[in-house]
Amino acid sequence: MAKRARSAPIIAVGAVAYRITDTQIEVLIIKKAGGYWTLPKGGVWPGEEHETALRRELFEEVGLTGTVEAHIRTLEYLTPRRTPPRMKETSYYLVRADAGTIVLSAAEQIIGGRWVSFSGARKRVRRARICDVLRDAEPLLARMVEGEDTP
Repeated sequence: MAKRARSAPIIAVGAVAYRITDTQIEVLIIKKAGGYWTLPKGGVWPGEEHETALRRELFEEVGLTGTVEAHIRTLEYLTPRRTPPRMKETSYYLVRADAGTIVLSAAEQIIGGRWVSFSGARKRVRRARICDVLRDAEPLLARMVEGEDTP
């Protein structure tokens, strides 16, 4: 009996997009139709660099631009809603958002978007793996911001 060839994993990128206000660091969370609050993310096209894909996805989903900064972590998981299920590798990065207004994309089925504190994001996000990304991002971002303040 011949072995069934394994499909290559789906490659995606995600953003912990942030901005700094007078009082706190805020991160962007989005809500897709029929889904939960989460972070912006999307697929990487063949031959596309992660940074390019990340900027494209952020703009497609919420109309924002920004500077891609540090890699936070890569998640590997099975996509249960696909038939057959496939492995997915999503690399998350910090993205310092440029000034701008959130513009929800109907084409991407984005029905909500808001800036919230890290604690506010963790209260709204239901997926444990996304909460883990937020937990990893918060101290990394705090160290980066502290480094900007030093002469």
